Amino acid sequence: MNNMPNTFRIVIFDLESSGLKANDSTVLCGVVRSLDGKELKFYNKNLGKDGINDRQVVCDIRDELNKADLIVGFYHLSFDMKLINTKLLGFNEKMVDKKLHCDLYRIAKSVFNTNRRNLDTIAKFLGIKQQKTHIDWALWREAAINGNKKALKEIIRHCIMDVRVTEEVFLRLKGLIK
Repeated sequence: MNNMPNTFRIVIFDLESSGLKANDSTVLCGVVRSLDGKELKFYNKNLGKDGINDRQVVCDIRDELNKADLIVGFYHLSFDMKLINTKLLGFNEKMVDKKLHCDLYRIAKSVFNTNRRNLDTIAKFLGIKQQKTHIDWALWREAAINGNKKALKEIIRHCIMDVRVTEEVFLRLKGLIK
């Protein structure tokens, strides 16, 4: 029998930003959650002061992602990872190490025949009880531009829920991973 402990670390990852492009947005927060339930939240402490300076938060997220063996997300290869790595390059920082990835959007796109293939639709279709939260863009602006702590707290909560829903979808779809 193999008595070696399983040290393969799988994390679920999501981030929230003030926009869709690295050169004209700021990272507001990110959540990295391991399958054992340990959840780490990172947020931009410069909001309302020098909010466009998100160097520390992207470096903190990178450092945590670098501890993982597999990074799981939903559309994270086309958005989150590109955004964070572009930010890191802009700061002349080291990008996230090359890792194994499981982008659940890509699985959903190849397997599901639903009217939409976003996280909310897939989670509802699978009957997952935890659902995504929805936030008005005004709240995003309040956090990003004014550094409103109450608004940022809601965005962090939204990010946490996205990660938890993504984890539930991953646990349901992991048998489809090739």
